[in-house]
Amino acid sequence: MPHRAAPRASVLSAGRKSKVDMRSVEAVSKSKAVRVALVLPLEHFYARGILLGIQKAIYPHNLSVALEWSAAQLPKKVSELPWVFSIHGGSPRGKALEQLCDDLSRWKPDMVIGRIEDAELAEFLRGFKAPVIEIYSEKRWDYFVTVDLDDQAVGVAAASHFINRGFRHFAFLGSFQYGFVQDRAKGFQSQLTRVDAAEDAEPPEHSSFTYHEFNCHSITPNTTVEYDQLGAVGDWLESLPKPVAIMAARDSWGLLVAHAAFERGIHIPEEVALLAVDNDPVLCEYCSPPLSSVNQNPTRVGAEAVRLGHLLLEKSAPMPPAVLVEPGEVSVRLSSDILAVPDAAVAAAFRYIRDNIRAGINVKTLLQAVPVNRRKLERDFRRLLGRSLQDEIHRVRLQLIKRMLTTEMSVRAIAAATGFSSAQYLSTFFYGETGLTPREYRCQQGGGKASRPK
Repeated sequence: MPHRAAPRASVLSAGRKSKVDMRSVEAVSKSKAVRVALVLPLEHFYARGILLGIQKAIYPHNLSVALEWSAAQLPKKVSELPWVFSIHGGSPRGKALEQLCDDLSRWKPDMVIGRIEDAELAEFLRGFKAPVIEIYSEKRWDYFVTVDLDDQAVGVAAASHFINRGFRHFAFLGSFQYGFVQDRAKGFQSQLTRVDAAEDAEPPEHSSFTYHEFNCHSITPNTTVEYDQLGAVGDWLESLPKPVAIMAARDSWGLLVAHAAFERGIHIPEEVALLAVDNDPVLCEYCSPPLSSVNQNPTRVGAEAVRLGHLLLEKSAPMPPAVLVEPGEVSVRLSSDILAVPDAAVAAAFRYIRDNIRAGINVKTLLQAVPVNRRKLERDFRRLLGRSLQDEIHRVRLQLIKRMLTTEMSVRAIAAATGFSSAQYLSTFFYGETGLTPREYRCQQGGGKASRPK
């Protein structure tokens, strides 16, 4: 689990304390803008997604400022001011850290949003009276507000993806020195345990789930494969029961598994179904076969940072110690796009639903394409996958709608693309499944104001 580092004395912060601008938040309005310093490791795909989320969330606010205010009519509230940004690389050390502190001292930000891994940087920022919002740091500093991904929920999403495909054998790979890896493994295991226990409450139809782990080295950003681990990972893959569903804690580790499987002649996804985390399109498409991955929802993390920033500037509400953001959907690619059930009719029905969900299919059209006894197919489908044919059609259609709502498509266009005769029918279905309108869901995903045409 991520640990909270105890504050320690900082020679760097003490030596530079006199250079720091100690303005109060109330004085920000005199500058006609809120100065926000972004300190993020731009080599990370996740960090770049957070930048995009911040930009998308603040753009409507800044645009309204430009359109509505004049020099003679300044806003009365700090939260109504436009935001201007300076962007700095994250996780600096040595002279790079000294340069960052010099830059911040000169620019005098009114707020800092960033990943703060270094204790000296944390102490330096603590010297500002301006608020600090910490993002996805392994070290949670008690004196900063934190916005982070719910890593246990990431593990739950990955386990559910595999369970829905009928797998009984599961495995997890990552470097357990990292708190986020431990949390993802914990969520993955907890969902397996929960579903396995629920099945055991009924007359047993299957053997219990099996679970295996591989603890690999640390991996550096943008590294695709650590070749010194190929042999050990290959041995591990050969030892696992087949077919097995493997969650890799990051896309980089997913590529490592795929490469090791190739070297040993192990087939993906037929013998090893593989799912990773990050959903970096470059790495996922580079993988052979293309890598399924959990979207970490970084734009939502950025949007939450903006929301909390407004509250901190206004001091309008007590701040929680940490805000956790739910992950996005699983982007399914070939590496996990398989059904691990022995029944040919159930597999055919599953594949038909996936391939034809855009056509407005229902159970009747499904049975025309898979001509078997309905009662037997329903019974076997529920026995093997734990849900009815209609439930599966609704589940797959809902996943498709959610993915499309993260794009710029109008609700009307999404309805036409998912088999609904009108946007109203889609909205009614979506609300019944989620308790949200499509517009509300879009806003939750960091899409800003829901102003798209319906």
